[in-house]
This record gives sequence, structure tokens and C-alpha cells, in this order.
Amino acid sequence: MNGRAMAYVLICLACVAACAGCGPGEREAGPAEPPAGTDAVAATVNGVPIKAADVDRAVEEIAGRYGGALPPEQMGQMRAVLRPQALEALISEQLLVQEADREGIAADEQAVEAQLRDVAARFPGPGEFREVLAARGMAERDVRAEIDRALRIELLLARKIGGAGSVSDEEVSAFHKEHPDEFHRSERVRASHVLIKADPESEEERAAARGKIAELRRRIEEGEDFSAVAAAHSECPSAAQGGDLGFFERGSMVEAFEDAAFGMEVGQVSDPVETEFGCHIIKLTGREDERDVPLEEVREGVARHIDRMKRQKAVGDYLRELRGAAKIEYPGGGPS
Repeated sequence: MNGRAMAYVLICLACVAACAGCGPGEREAGPAEPPAGTDAVAATVNGVPIKAADVDRAVEEIAGRYGGALPPEQMGQMRAVLRPQALEALISEQLLVQEADREGIAADEQAVEAQLRDVAARFPGPGEFREVLAARGMAERDVRAEIDRALRIELLLARKIGGAGSVSDEEVSAFHKEHPDEFHRSERVRASHVLIKADPESEEERAAARGKIAELRRRIEEGEDFSAVAAAHSECPSAAQGGDLGFFERGSMVEAFEDAAFGMEVGQVSDPVETEFGCHIIKLTGREDERDVPLEEVREGVARHIDRMKRQKAVGDYLRELRGAAKIEYPGGGPS
């Protein structure tokens, strides 16, 4: 999916929270948790069903992005929170697709096929692409349909709110002046790490992780590149970036990890550090002192932020309008 199409879809889904704040009569109350089951229907939108299986798949797609960043018990809690939100996002998507149909908006077939090729190209080969899709209960036609929907939503929103995000220099300057706390930067460090996961309740797993992390640290001490070792052996999603976690402030990481990182010198590699995730070795790659960030350093970022907020508000308002005219039903609950 190209950047513009994906951006529009993300904006749509980010506006679910705004729609959830609609007053009485603007939105029907849904169940706290959609029903489970392959053929179960979680909701209907103007008579079109949204299957519980699609809600489950959306939850797993989001949860999968966290990889090993959350302990198992927190992942379970997160899924419980994500499930009703995922349902509301799918309802919003269905409303937009139906409106695109009413407007007679069609995606360019060549654009759909080009983006499908881009998606497939991210995999080593066609076989691996099909295997991943099959594991998610999908086929290539499903990906094609999702791309088609995304492009039609992009075209619809470009038609309805195309100019909503224009930002002036005066707005950027005012935002920077009126939100000083957002531009006060505490001391922060940049670090890379190698993680070997271990169950905190299993001494056997933790002992094995200690042994493996000690061996990897020895190899780094003997001259192997830290990022190459992280890319090959780390069990954190950051392995794709050579273990790089970017800059972070205190309070962003678990205590043992950040205490080690903030106590290091730039270029230093830590002794093994144990957390609830497993065993780590950390390399400090940068440090920035506390300071107030001047406007010129953040002007472009502030403009993008204001643009995004304006578009989210515009999409939220548009979705409220669509919801007000729609019939949304939740089996087993909610007024019709």
C-alpha cells in the first residue's frame, strides 16, 4: 500500500476514539466484547455483517507489532482492550467503503496490482507470501480486496476533506509557544541491545539465556560488530534495526534496563542485564542533555502534527455524520 493510501487509512482508524465520544442518539451502544467464533457476527453496518473472525485478525495484527515488548500477562490485557476498539475501527471502515460505493468511487486496477506486487515483494518468494497469508486465514484475493478498499477510502477522503490539513506558519509558531512542556526534552540516551528471551518463572530458561547472552557478549568483546550480532541473534523486534532502540527518556523502559543504560558511557557495552523479558546486553550509542528545543528544530514536525490533528478531526466529524445516518447493530446488545 503506498504511503498516501496507508496514511489515510490510519487517520480513519485513529478517529474511532473521536466517534466513540458521540452523544446519545449519535451512536449505538455496543457490547463490551464482540462475540467469538468463526461464523459469529460482531456487528452489522446497514445490514452488512462484520465477522468476529475479522475482529480477531485485526487484534492479532496490532498485537503482533509489539512482539516481545510486553510480558504475556500484559499482552492478554492489551488484547481485551483492543478487541472492542478493533470492532469500532472495522465499523468505521465499512461506513467509508459503503459511502465510496454510493459515490461511485473505484480504485484504479493497475494501482491495486502495483501495490499487491509491492506487498508480495517483501517476502523471499511467492511460496512464503502464500504461507504467511494461509497462516492468517487469508488468500491473495483478500489482500487485493483490502488494497482496493484502502485506495477507495483514500479517494473518498481526498474528495471530502482534501484541504482540511493546511497549516500556516503562524499556527506552527503559536503551537510551539503555547505548548512549552512538549518541547522541553529531559536527558535521554540512545541504545541498542541484544535480547535472549526467558520466562521469568523458569530458572532453566533463564540459565540458558544467561549462557547464550554471555557467549554473545564474548564475541562482541573479541571484535564482532554489535549490530550484526543483534540482527542475527536478538529475539526483540529491534533486531531488524541491528538492535537500535532509538532515543528514550527515563521511565520509558523497565527499571533494570534503563538504570544500566543511563549509567553507561557512549560506546560502552554493558554486562548482562536481566529483566522480566529475559537477558540483555546493551550498547550506549548516544546521549543528549536536558534542554528546551527551539522552534527551528521542530518546525516541520509541528506542522505535520497540526496537519494530522486537523485531518483526524475532519475524518472524525465525517464519521459522526455517517454514523448518524447509519443503522449499526450489535447482536445481543445495543438499541436498533
